[in-house]
Amino acid sequence: MVEEINKAGAGVEIVGQQTLAVEGDTPTQDPTLAIDHTNIWLRDYAPIPFRSESKVLFLGFDSGTPDPENTIFGEKLSGLLSLDFRATAAAIEGGNFLTDGTSCYMSGPFANEKADTVKNQQVKEALGCKRLILIENPPHVHIDMFAKVLDTKTVAVNELTEASIELAKDSLGDTPLDILELKNSLDAAAKQFSKYLRVVRIPMPVPFKNTFRTFTNSILVNDTAIVPDYKNYREVGGLYPDDRILPNLRQQAEDVYRQFGYKVAYVNADNLIYNGGAFHCVSMHLPRTLLMLSENEKTKGEL
Repeated sequence: MVEEINKAGAGVEIVGQQTLAVEGDTPTQDPTLAIDHTNIWLRDYAPIPFRSESKVLFLGFDSGTPDPENTIFGEKLSGLLSLDFRATAAAIEGGNFLTDGTSCYMSGPFANEKADTVKNQQVKEALGCKRLILIENPPHVHIDMFAKVLDTKTVAVNELTEASIELAKDSLGDTPLDILELKNSLDAAAKQFSKYLRVVRIPMPVPFKNTFRTFTNSILVNDTAIVPDYKNYREVGGLYPDDRILPNLRQQAEDVYRQFGYKVAYVNADNLIYNGGAFHCVSMHLPRTLLMLSENEKTKGEL
């Protein structure tokens, strides 16, 4: 993933973690930012950058994490980057928050509060959201697992295609109820989004042993979409049951991204997705003006 980010013309800061290293989950590269934290899902507790009066600030929020290291992660990151940090009582996780630049969309347990509550009003004011829209009864607790804002007017929403459903029916003798429920839930989410944005559907593989594979948990870096790809199921070390239609699903997903001007770089995400997330979950974007930590040269682009 880091290699593809660099190819897309962006700089990368690797966040090192002492706690994870002690537990045996050591980083694959030397960190440029030494901040202790206890899980890899950076998006869920890292601060959100925003601009206020021509200054870039970090907004901290209540992510519900029980780990004190993660709670103070945003403040520590702000200190290392010499940025002002603004703490709020807003209840949010990065994975359940998307924006098209005007409206903000939330899902999951942190979206249970009404959009006009004091906490969520702070998010609206700090990030310039004119509307805070809650996706009700979402197909996944995290919105980035089933939706991707592609431009200021368009969102891609996962779809279980007829080919995927037929494949599940053929292998099991009948279409599982949970697959039908997921299809209906995805369709309902798309209908909710359609009130505010143009919706395009992007295929998703059939969930397998509680592994929710998705092409929307990508990161957009300059003109490149770095998209998770799936080859082998980690637990069994073999092919997924929908392996024969995966190339077609992969191509359909690529066509959607290309339609909106993105080159597509697929990177294997089997190990990540098995643990519950993909590339959007383990990263956060930084404005290019902040990437000044390299000792050899100033980095470019966005994380």
